Amino acid sequence: MSNQNDDLEPIDELEPHEDLESPGAVSSEGKSEGSSDSADAPKREAGIGDKRELEQAPLELRKAAQILLAGSLLPFYVGLSFATAGAAADFKWMGEESFPWGVFLGAKAMALLGGYIFHEGYKATHGGEEKGPIAGLAKAHAMAPMIMAGLIWIFALWFATTGSIDALQGKNLEPKPWTSFVLIVELMTMILAMTTTSHIYGYEHGGKFNPVFPLMFIGPAVAGVVQFLAIGQVNSGGHAGIGYLALLGSGVCAAGGIMAMMIMFKAMKEAKAEGERKAALVREKRKADREAKRAAREAAKAEQ
Repeated sequence: MSNQNDDLEPIDELEPHEDLESPGAVSSEGKSEGSSDSADAPKREAGIGDKRELEQAPLELRKAAQILLAGSLLPFYVGLSFATAGAAADFKWMGEESFPWGVFLGAKAMALLGGYIFHEGYKATHGGEEKGPIAGLAKAHAMAPMIMAGLIWIFALWFATTGSIDALQGKNLEPKPWTSFVLIVELMTMILAMTTTSHIYGYEHGGKFNPVFPLMFIGPAVAGVVQFLAIGQVNSGGHAGIGYLALLGSGVCAAGGIMAMMIMFKAMKEAKAEGERKAALVREKRKADREAKRAAREAAKAEQ
């Protein structure tokens, strides 16, 4: 009498899913697993100076970062603060007031300089760039350009707080100057946009993708939209020109931030669908193997 357990097959171990390195690893053409693995192999082995073809998600994220940088060059936060300050009942300017363009332009120029050094450092350490002073600095130490950029950014953040205009504030209208402190928010937005662009350059040349970057775009996305709540105070503040320029910058920043959020959501949705597709293929393969083994055993028994 044959054992009933003869027809039972041991369950094979679930094959490990491929570790997705990119945010947009789903193939739009629906390629087979074998062709996908062979196509991804040179990407995983990419070294310094090697360049791979970017997926749709990082390409779109780079565009979002460029849009965000364009918006953050405008006085989207400090400009609105200056334009709407006079509209408050507990605020009054003392004497002639004018927007601190010197501090604004100086801080933005330093932030851009830091971004240039940071990106040139990435080109040397990831892209194999060997010409130029920044490349020479990177040869001495790979982190040297990043440290230099960080120091410039820190100085720019401090410099952003130095703009002030005499004013009366509070319930009793006590002397308290209006300051350009909120310019820090604009500089941080610029830094986010520039480092994201450099990060994608590094990924394009063999690095790994960090999903934290698109997640940080939620700040500009929300802040840019919230800024429009102050549109009613722009005309009554006495500086409508700078106010509307600030709203323009806010809109551009919001567009870049929202675009990055949509990219990340789409990439996560596609990654989930790809994982489910691979799991289904594994289950179907295991089922087919079991049926083939069962058929082989039954054929062997029939021959006996």
